Amino acid sequence: MSLWGHGPTAREQRILDMHAENISAADIAAELDVKPGYVKYVVDTLHRPALEDWQTPAAKASGDLVAALRRHHPERCLAT
Repeated sequence: MSLWGHGPTAREQRILDMHAENISAADIAAELDVKPGYVKYVVDTLHRPALEDWQTPAAKASGDLVAALRRHHPERCLAT
């Protein structure tokens, strides 16, 4: 992380960009003259795959579950 903790440093961002281009950790390390362990650390620590995509399906599933519970057990569900 950058000194102030606001996102990756330029080098870390370069590692993440190269990782996103499917360049191997060994090749990234060789090109940037860093240790492969550092590349692994940066990727493991800072790489965020598209996890945000879970929110929409989860919200829909939650709504579907509540609707099903209200249909089958209206006496147990609070009216909204």
